Amino acid sequence: TYSAPSNALKIRVTVKPVSKTYESNGQQASYWTGTSVSAEYSFERDAPNAPSVPSVTINKFQLTAKLENISDARTDEIEFEVYNGTTLANTGRVTVLTRMATYVSNVTAGGKYRVRARAVNIYSTSRIYSKWSDYSSETLTVPAAVQNVTVAADSRNSAKLTWNKSDTATKYTVQYTFRE
Repeated sequence: TYSAPSNALKIRVTVKPVSKTYESNGQQASYWTGTSVSAEYSFERDAPNAPSVPSVTINKFQLTAKLENISDARTDEIEFEVYNGTTLANTGRVTVLTRMATYVSNVTAGGKYRVRARAVNIYSTSRIYSKWSDYSSETLTVPAAVQNVTVAADSRNSAKLTWNKSDTATKYTVQYTFRE
């Protein structure tokens, strides 16, 4: 059994049988001479390891998913899937450069986004994919605008406001003025 280094892409093994020896005229001699046989194995054809969970940030309407310190040498690309709730919103594949992969996607207001990733080995005869990573934590966008705002008189000095709530809003600011 041989354990190759974690960054190895190929190994070549050569095996040569060696016979027992005997002594003849005061010298060591072999009963027979073996022939070397070599075999090569390419780790490039193996599926890469699943990546870690991507880190996700949202700035206004732009989501950025990142993976850093990608150590598997078979990982040539990273494929990202972006979900808004349970709906697939976007996918993309980026090349791994300096052991990092960054994917940018546009998002809509009022969304709850999470991302998962998988590694891709492109140097085999066909693309080989790792398993998917776990999903990132849910990241919220700016709240969507409220819809269906209505105002009705409640009394001579008060009004009743209603609107459809925004799922990602944590509070609302109501501004008003009086006219006589």
